[in-house]
Amino acid sequence: MIHKLTMPKWGLSMTEGKVVAWLAEDGAEVDAGAEVVEIETEKIASGLEVPQRGILRQVSKIGEMAPVGGLIGVIVDGGDSQAEIDAFVAEFQASFVPEEAEEESASAEPETIEVLGKTMRYLKRGEGGDRRDTKQSHFVGGASERHSAPRRKTGNGGLHADSR
Repeated sequence: MIHKLTMPKWGLSMTEGKVVAWLAEDGAEVDAGAEVVEIETEKIASGLEVPQRGILRQVSKIGEMAPVGGLIGVIVDGGDSQAEIDAFVAEFQASFVPEEAEEESASAEPETIEVLGKTMRYLKRGEGGDRRDTKQSHFVGGASERHSAPRRKTGNGGLHADSR
């Protein structure tokens, strides 16, 4: 059986990662939990562990950038031939759509909702269109309506609106 090894998403804003080093050779037998590749992003560099035991086949080369969810390698735990592995990789890459492209194809038109007598515009984000998971939202009418309550400084340096 062939298992995909994909670029992980280690943060909300992460869209891609760079393969910095392979820690296991192409064709090496690796145990579940072994770190096989070092990945670098804008904010973090870390090793990626394989979830199962098998033979590592590297897809991405050192220095290559890969989108989140993109195929960087495969783990083969059976007697699959090189032709079957190549077909698996080709099929994955032909059908893979990066996260950014999915978001761009989604409607970028803001929607509105009434909240406490105010109209709020928001952009849907994520699967299912959950209104709590918004990319950006603001009250229609500008900052004067949005921040109508006087603000005061709190002891910990934050700002809170007075309800007086």
